[in-house]
Amino acid sequence: MIAEVVRGLGFKAFGDPMPSPGVPRGMSYSPGVSPGRIRLVASQGRARERTYREVYGTNPFVFAACNYVARGIGRLPLHLIQLDAAGEKTRIRGDVPSPGPYSTAASIDRLLNQPAGRISRSAFWSSTVRSRMILGNALWELKRPGGGGMPSSVVQVPMSAVEHIQEDSWGNIAYYRVRRPNNQIDTLFPDDVVHFGLANEIEGGMGASLLESCSATLALHDAVLRHLLAYMENSATPSGSLYVERAGKERMKEIREIVSELYASPENAGRILVTSGKWQPHSDSPDHAKLVELIKESRIEIAAAFQIPPPILGLLENAIRANVKELREQFGRDGMGPWAAEMEDEIDAQVIRPLVPFVNCAFQMAEQLRPDIEARALVYQRLMHIYSIDEIRRMEDKEPLNITGVTDVPWVASGAMPLPLAAKPKPATVRPAPGGGGPGDQARIVDFADDVEQALLTLNQAASVMTIADNLASADNGNGHH
Repeated sequence: MIAEVVRGLGFKAFGDPMPSPGVPRGMSYSPGVSPGRIRLVASQGRARERTYREVYGTNPFVFAACNYVARGIGRLPLHLIQLDAAGEKTRIRGDVPSPGPYSTAASIDRLLNQPAGRISRSAFWSSTVRSRMILGNALWELKRPGGGGMPSSVVQVPMSAVEHIQEDSWGNIAYYRVRRPNNQIDTLFPDDVVHFGLANEIEGGMGASLLESCSATLALHDAVLRHLLAYMENSATPSGSLYVERAGKERMKEIREIVSELYASPENAGRILVTSGKWQPHSDSPDHAKLVELIKESRIEIAAAFQIPPPILGLLENAIRANVKELREQFGRDGMGPWAAEMEDEIDAQVIRPLVPFVNCAFQMAEQLRPDIEARALVYQRLMHIYSIDEIRRMEDKEPLNITGVTDVPWVASGAMPLPLAAKPKPATVRPAPGGGGPGDQARIVDFADDVEQALLTLNQAASVMTIADNLASADNGNGHH
């Protein structure tokens, strides 16, 4: 009896048969609501619902929140990094010419950054992130020549083309059935796809849409907008009741049509009503202030579901310049960061690790600073002991200077000296000061390196330079300026 009740609620009970084409797949879908839909407030006794895609296209705050993240990740470069035995990292590139065949890792780099067909890299990644956020899942198909080996290309599979996903009661997916553009049904196995959102929720192998968490908010937002639109379409200004004595049905219908034509709709607001009947004005029925507050609250809840600070979405009621700048940085760290990390981990687990060891991918989050030249300059200044001048110039799409020992090595933070020169042994030598003299008149000079020895000043020469500088600073140029 208990098993029958639990099964009726859509759950798989112990001892049930494994999911198969004739057996429901279990916990990932609820029998109460169609998959991929949001139930709205009923209208005139009829149930209403919208697909996730329709909600994304009609709710401006869902649209804006999703695209802030999707387009932000879509513009980030994706690098492949290889670790050697010492734990050192080396970037693997498949976007530069190779004298011979590309290595497996370099081929993966080309695969991830050059999608098949005429689709741009940015559009490919942005569409993948949108599908993951709105639909809860995104699917890539790995095209393998001859049915096995190294993938030659990657294609995004629309979730609307996925006919069936076979999964057991533990969320392990056995295969995917997809409908091709020619209506042919193909079966894809887990090794042939990259499933973003796989096993990412409490139960089951399917991911959950962010829209599920704010389904009540979305339904309320839709109901409020429908109410306001209907009120504006059906309103008559001035709004009230028209009493006409001894009028038949035909006469009443004629009067109703005349009043609706001349005085209904916002364009007819303020017109003078001339009639032989008695007009009884009425006050506005909806409390517009409260409805506006409901819409504002729904915006905040949608922003919270997508983990985006409201000022980033353009909701500036409580924003000032200082907190907007801080919230923009927070959005990069806490809004885009988790989604980018999830994408990296899914690719590592489902694409890179089965083909080549000790290689992983990473989005370059620092690219968010590219529009902010002041912030970039500050970062480069603080990272001079990590990046060389040539590396910084390459990041800025400038030609490297290629000065050996100077622009191809990092510099120490203090004194702005190349690290090789700072690390080179510095023997101390004693020279007699110019003009001779005894040992007490000698100046102890420390040579930092042989190639810069002649550039060092003796103490007497340095004193002479200081004297000349003081004289120049105190001289009058004849105009009263020093």
